Amino acid sequence: MKDFIQMVAKRSPLLLVAVVMISSGACVPSEESYTPPEVTIIQDIPAGNNIPAREDPVLVEEDEEEGNIFEEEIPEEPEEGEEETSIEEEIVEYGDWTGPMLSHIEATFIVLPHPTESSFQAFCTFEGCYLSPRLYHHTLGDGTVFIGYTDMWGDGHVVKVADGLVVQTWDFSMLEIKGLYAHEDESFGVLTLGCDLSISGPCATMWLETYDSAGAVSEVVNLRRGSSIPVFDQAGVEVGGSRLTFGGNHYAAYHTAYKSGHHGDQLTYISRDGVIASGGWSFGCSHSMSQGINYNPFLEQFMPICVSDKYPATGVVSYNSTLIYEAGSDESGKISAVLGQVASTESGWLIAFNAVDRPCCDAFGIGLATIDSSGFPTALTWLTGTDGSIERDSFLARLGDGNYLAGWRHAINPTDEYWLGVMDNKGNFILGPDQIDDTSSLETRRFWGRDDDPGKTDVNGCVSWVATGQNITDLGYYKVCPPEL
Repeated sequence: MKDFIQMVAKRSPLLLVAVVMISSGACVPSEESYTPPEVTIIQDIPAGNNIPAREDPVLVEEDEEEGNIFEEEIPEEPEEGEEETSIEEEIVEYGDWTGPMLSHIEATFIVLPHPTESSFQAFCTFEGCYLSPRLYHHTLGDGTVFIGYTDMWGDGHVVKVADGLVVQTWDFSMLEIKGLYAHEDESFGVLTLGCDLSISGPCATMWLETYDSAGAVSEVVNLRRGSSIPVFDQAGVEVGGSRLTFGGNHYAAYHTAYKSGHHGDQLTYISRDGVIASGGWSFGCSHSMSQGINYNPFLEQFMPICVSDKYPATGVVSYNSTLIYEAGSDESGKISAVLGQVASTESGWLIAFNAVDRPCCDAFGIGLATIDSSGFPTALTWLTGTDGSIERDSFLARLGDGNYLAGWRHAINPTDEYWLGVMDNKGNFILGPDQIDDTSSLETRRFWGRDDDPGKTDVNGCVSWVATGQNITDLGYYKVCPPEL
């Protein structure tokens, strides 16, 4: 059956299904409504916990031809006889950590066998934007890396990388890759999205495919549940995303789902031998604009997080039930907060997100929410002290025994800035945050994808991420390890 699906399923029928569904009720505003909201810059806002206040970029008045742009203030020239200090030269010490942050990033550059997919339009922070190609990766304890992606022709691929070289490839003809998790024995699970023409009605289908340590397929599990179908597209705009993780001998697949004219999300638990377990839901947060999920080994449980523009609440929500942070929304796809990443603590989870200040809901850029084992919020710390106009794509992953690698992107024309640092579980930075990007080339740049769930923690406590551009084969692999490793 699976061979038949791979032979007949094509990307174009999926798009056709999405277009037909769009006519039944759009939840997405028209193209001309994508302009960002007017935001008043809040003055004299204190920076987040223990973060030294810094000068923020100056908002330049709107120009009829150029539109709103951000311009950095020009730093003062050093006085005569005073040496200028670069980011690489600034040394900061805290415990075992010595700065700058950039010195802790190990970079490897990989050539993929096929060029990546194109960027695509999506909903972002109360605006429309373009997201980078979707990348999914997992690093094993011995340094072997598994990477999943979709190429520019719509075919999916999983590659195994050792010492920076692709040593094995799995190809998924006419199927998109939507999630990946690899195990220490080199077996792995992968989410694939395609079209099952054997069913009546809309054919969009998500599968979990598992492969054994020898690289052979073990199980193929159809994840369609009732009338909920995995259609992400709405009038050419992507809604939400997809995530795959593993814990307690079960995979957890969490992704956008479409039903009755609206985009919600679906959560499915699948045992390692391919049996769908109890729990989860076929249609949860709605409209589900971004999703994340993390398995906590201390509590032995999963935590699904969504950002919803209406149901069950407007903002960042846990377990499809509990409001963590209230955001502004037009209930039609625009939302003033976007989920970054979810990371476990000994007693719960940390959640990173970005938010822009709105009349309903105070925001200061990058938020760090703490929740307990039931998903209820216990603390909210702002890692930045602005109105959220430029902070995007927050990064969060557990690093070693109790610290966290945290960062975000500054959306500043003409070139973005990426900031990264090491913090404790209260949001107090012990190194950085420092600007880490160098945009002269892929080989020197340190960055991550947009709304891409980038940071992943391996069994050694190191954090890795991958990044690339559209329609290219070059890929950057980056890793930060605790000082003791």
